[in-house]
Amino acid sequence: MRVAEIGLRRLAGEVNVTLGCAIEYATWGEVLGAIDVKLKLIKQTMQRGDPREEELKFYTNLSEEIRSFNYAWRDPIMHARTRFDDPMQAENIYNHVRRFMGVLATKIKK
Repeated sequence: MRVAEIGLRRLAGEVNVTLGCAIEYATWGEVLGAIDVKLKLIKQTMQRGDPREEELKFYTNLSEEIRSFNYAWRDPIMHARTRFDDPMQAENIYNHVRRFMGVLATKIKK
């Protein structure tokens, strides 16, 4: 989940989110909410057409991936609500985050 959090921060930086504090101190929910605001702004201000649609699709898919990590794995583990003891489940989580970071890296180079 720490790797996914780095991805969340990079995604937020890519869409130029504004937060009331440094991103390192914001919750995942706060960052995701700020990303949602920026995506709505892109939708409202960019000229309609393929470039806008591709950008919205790319960033929306990534933000939804992060949201699913947060609800399915991060919150239950970090708040000690559950444990993931099955090695296959841990491998599945790892692979999911790995794919997410790979897609994110196609657009964000640093």
